[in-house]
Amino acid sequence: MQQSKDGLRFCNAAEMLSLLLCTSVLFTFYNPVGELARQWRSEGPSVFERIDAEFDWMTAKIPYVPSFVVPYVLVYAMPALYLAAHVDKHGLGKIAAARRFFFHQMALIVAAFALYLAFPTETDLIPAERAAPSTAMSKVCVDFVHKGISQYVACPSMHVAHAASIAMAFRADGLRGASFAKAMAHITYASTLLTKAHPLPHIFFGFLLALGAHAARDLFKCATEPAQGTWVRGYAAAVLPVVFLAVGHELHELAGWQANVPAMFGFERLHCLTTKLYGFYCSSATATYA
Repeated sequence: MQQSKDGLRFCNAAEMLSLLLCTSVLFTFYNPVGELARQWRSEGPSVFERIDAEFDWMTAKIPYVPSFVVPYVLVYAMPALYLAAHVDKHGLGKIAAARRFFFHQMALIVAAFALYLAFPTETDLIPAERAAPSTAMSKVCVDFVHKGISQYVACPSMHVAHAASIAMAFRADGLRGASFAKAMAHITYASTLLTKAHPLPHIFFGFLLALGAHAARDLFKCATEPAQGTWVRGYAAAVLPVVFLAVGHELHELAGWQANVPAMFGFERLHCLTTKLYGFYCSSATATYA
């Protein structure tokens, strides 16, 4: 009996980590999706671009504060914080809520991708600063936010949708740290505006996407507790992230966007072991991230 419980905990831990990795990799697909939206767009402005134009006067009044790139980046850690809070409450013996959370996040990401492709929206709020950053911190902000991310990863803001939906999940699941997650979400809204990553309408639509996704959480009640740990679950947990990485690689090849994660954080001279590792094309002379 104890051996069976240990096997269940091990499989649950492996599956949780696998779902975290898969969700994180899926999130990074935004760049090739944005580039495909640019390539496939039709003539004339999209509906979101027309809405943006109506609010240009308001967006222009928001200052550019490049130091807010630091909290902007921290949103990427929120799924891991949710997982840590889940394990703190339930231990490794229960996984249903974590499954529902990650399935929910993946559905939200796919919905955002569908909107990018359906309504291509180009966003470049600081063209002069993008061409020649005025300070060291501005260079970090420009490299990560404005060059490291496609200009067609725009409306709705995935950062806002991601942060808001995770904060809602913390509260709905009764996890410790819900107030911190809520504070992180509010900081993300501010940093998204102050880094000039998005204009105001994108924040609004990102929050609407999070509300819609949260309202649809009951669709993921199929995420149930497994009766026991099995070798099939263990193998699936190990293989699934590799599948996501392979899909990401092919998607980036299709879109012509080569992700260079070290360069996004300012490490342009860092050379990797291979030019084919997804997200690390930095040893290639032709690698780009803009």
